[in-house]
Amino acid sequence: MRNLLANREADRWSEPIGRPHLEANHVHVWRVHVPSAQSMLARLNSTLSSDEQARASQFYFKTDRTRFVVGRGALRSILSIYLDAKTENIAFHYGSHGKPAVSAPADATDIYFNLSHSKDWTVLAVTRARAVGIDIEHVRSNFDYDEIAALVFSESDRRIFDSIPAHAKHRSFFDAWTGKEAYVKTVGKGLSFPLSEIEGTLRAYDAPPVSAVSSTSDARCWALRTLDVAEGYSGSLVVAGEVCELRCLEWNPQ
Repeated sequence: MRNLLANREADRWSEPIGRPHLEANHVHVWRVHVPSAQSMLARLNSTLSSDEQARASQFYFKTDRTRFVVGRGALRSILSIYLDAKTENIAFHYGSHGKPAVSAPADATDIYFNLSHSKDWTVLAVTRARAVGIDIEHVRSNFDYDEIAALVFSESDRRIFDSIPAHAKHRSFFDAWTGKEAYVKTVGKGLSFPLSEIEGTLRAYDAPPVSAVSSTSDARCWALRTLDVAEGYSGSLVVAGEVCELRCLEWNPQ
C-alpha cells in the first residue's frame, strides 16, 4: 500500500473527477473555502435540517452564521456523494460529547466523518468504518503561546519545543495544538480532556509530517498527520488503525 499519509505530495488539493471512491484503507480530506461559497448561501441553507437552520439563526455575528451554514451545507453535499443519498435525506445523531455521526440512510452508517473550521477555511475528513478526527487553526502571529504551552504540553513536549528554532515555534505550537484537538475528537472525548496527557503531536523541527499519537489514559496508538490546508493555517488529522492512503480534495460550491 502506498503510504500517502506520510507523503507531503498528498497535500496537493484538487477537485475530484467523477465520484470519489472511498476504500476501507483510505482517508479523504476535503477543504472548503468559506468566502467562495457565500454566493450560494441561500441554496446551502435550504439543504439543512430544521434544527440546523435554527442553530444557524442563533449566531449573533453574520460571519459565524455564514461559516456554520457553509460548513453544514458542504458536509451534506460531500456526504451525499459517499452515501448516494439526497442531502435532505441525511440525518445525524450525536455522541455524549457532541460528536456527530450518520444515522440515516440506515444502511450507510459505516461512513465516519469529522469537521473543523477556522476563519476562511473548513475541513472535512471522511473514512469508512474507522474513527477519525480533524482540526484546523488560523496561525495568529501575535499569539502568546508560552503560557498555554506550559499548560497543554507534557515534559517531553516541552523539551522538544525548547529545541525548535524561534522562527518556527508559532507554527510548531499550532501544529501540536491541532494534533491534540484532532486526537480528542477522534476518541470522542469532551473539551475537558487534559491535553497535557496526549503525546506525539509535537514533532521536532523538520521532522516528517506523520507520527503516532497516544495518551496516558489510552494505550492505543493512532496515526497522526499534519496538513498543509492553506497559507497561514495549521491542520492535523488523526485516524484509527494503521497509516493509510490520504487524498486531499477541493470542494466546489457550484
